[in-house]
Amino acid sequence: MQEKKNYRKLKGILVVLLILVTICVAYVEAMNRNSKNMTGRQKILKAIYPLVMWATGSKNKNKQVLVNENGTYI
Repeated sequence: MQEKKNYRKLKGILVVLLILVTICVAYVEAMNRNSKNMTGRQKILKAIYPLVMWATGSKNKNKQVLVNENGTYI
């Protein structure tokens, strides 16, 4: 009986993972429908980069301009 529960649980996890992978592939293809001369890796990075920047909060960081004592930019 325990084996059937484990099998059902594993089967459910695999179905959820398959659905998530399908959604991710569809998202990457939708984001890159006009990008013909890009590799698969470039397409994935192009689609996921905005999500990574949003998740890490890196949108408005590193905008400070540093100036030397003599007035030249670093």
